[in-house]
Amino acid sequence: MKHIIFCSAVMATFIIDNPQCGGNRIDRAQIAAIYLDNDHYDQALIEAYRALREEGIRTDLQLIVALAHMGLEEDLATLEVLADALAFDPANDRLHSALRTLCEKESILMGARSALERLRHTTPLHAATLATAAWIEQQLAQDNQSIALLDSAIALDPDYLYARVERSRIASKDADFVRAESELREALRIAPNQPRLLVALGEALLKQAHTASADSAFAKALLHDDSINVAAHVAHIYSEQKRAERAIEYYEHAIERAPEDAQLLNNLAWSYAETGIELKRATRLSLRSLQLDGENPIYMDTYAELLYLQKHYTRAFAVIRRALDIEKRQQQSEYSDYLRKQYEKMQNALGPQTSM
Repeated sequence: MKHIIFCSAVMATFIIDNPQCGGNRIDRAQIAAIYLDNDHYDQALIEAYRALREEGIRTDLQLIVALAHMGLEEDLATLEVLADALAFDPANDRLHSALRTLCEKESILMGARSALERLRHTTPLHAATLATAAWIEQQLAQDNQSIALLDSAIALDPDYLYARVERSRIASKDADFVRAESELREALRIAPNQPRLLVALGEALLKQAHTASADSAFAKALLHDDSINVAAHVAHIYSEQKRAERAIEYYEHAIERAPEDAQLLNNLAWSYAETGIELKRATRLSLRSLQLDGENPIYMDTYAELLYLQKHYTRAFAVIRRALDIEKRQQQSEYSDYLRKQYEKMQNALGPQTSM
């Protein structure tokens, strides 16, 4: 369930915000949080509602109630609780985050939109409210309205990080990389050295052909977080921009930490194929990816391409033919045209005697 990302934070919040709950005393709020963290939603609701009756309105308890309803897929009840909680605490980022998670369900969008409209007219205006309203407009494909709301949120609170990040994301989607860069630099002023923001900045710079600055941003991201995810993400960005040599550098870094990741092995092998270097090592990497996932037509295509580059045309043709057969069987039409072109290329290398 998507709400689980909130649960550990909820538990920590009780201990930080309610130090009287520490020591040997465990109150209903803590019990409710533990139930929620273990997916016991009915029990979480019972304890949270008891705590609310005993202690009065507390947004941390309302958040538990909302997340428990969300876990039970009771969407309207979730929306009602979140709306009530936001009326009491309209700037609470955790409540807004939960509402955005709920609104990933299309059926709830219009109700959430109406709830936020009421909130904007009945409570003091906060950047968080405007930014969540903007997110909902994005889901409803109202891009201009979303941009206007985000700009209003930033004008109201220039240091509201979520609004800056969302505005940069929309700018990137619209190929306005200058604006994306500007917003990301502001975001990094608010949250310095955050790897996710540095990677996004590097991508915006790369799209503007500011390669040296992009390289610096990516290197800085890896310096602050040398995890597989960061390295693989940067490698993918370089690959998309046809900079295979740099993609190889970051894929190699990721492979050191996840040597049995089939997708990373395949992508590194393909990057080598694009450069035409280290083809024998690339072939070994590709074979290993197929040992881990032997029915993947894209991994087969990588292996076939490497064989083709080394002029092993008969083997390459056999592999790509099998890849095309598997793709047809799996009905993954996304790659059909590409694989057929690969098939034809390798068939032509063999001569006119081959056929489908």
